[in-house]
Amino acid sequence: MNGKTMKLAGLLVLALSFLSARTSLARGNENHIIVGKTGVFTLASVTKVGSLTLQPGRYLLQHTEKRSGGHVMHFVRFSPVYHGGIEPSQRFKQECKVEPLPAKATRTRIFLTRANGEERITRIEIKGENVAHLF
Repeated sequence: MNGKTMKLAGLLVLALSFLSARTSLARGNENHIIVGKTGVFTLASVTKVGSLTLQPGRYLLQHTEKRSGGHVMHFVRFSPVYHGGIEPSQRFKQECKVEPLPAKATRTRIFLTRANGEERITRIEIKGENVAHLF
């Protein structure tokens, strides 16, 4: 197996293990999606995050840090059409800033706001991390 094939196979195994995730959407001044340990969430409408526009659907959330110290969020869209569950071309990444939290996050949450008729992800907190990711 070459490196690209191994990477795709690893991603598919990871994605298949996440298919049973549950999410919920809370109401208030700022909505948030609670993701649980798996990092899978569903968007009901077109949603912006940074310079990205994510279409409705189910996504796998992945967080990485660049060697330079920057933070990047990866959004991998599930596709029921593609054999294996994830359409390889449906991967998006967005750099973000970080803000210290007073304590480690006890769950993963994605915060949404609605302004001018559009949904926007403004903040992501990841369980076990002591920073919030801001867009």
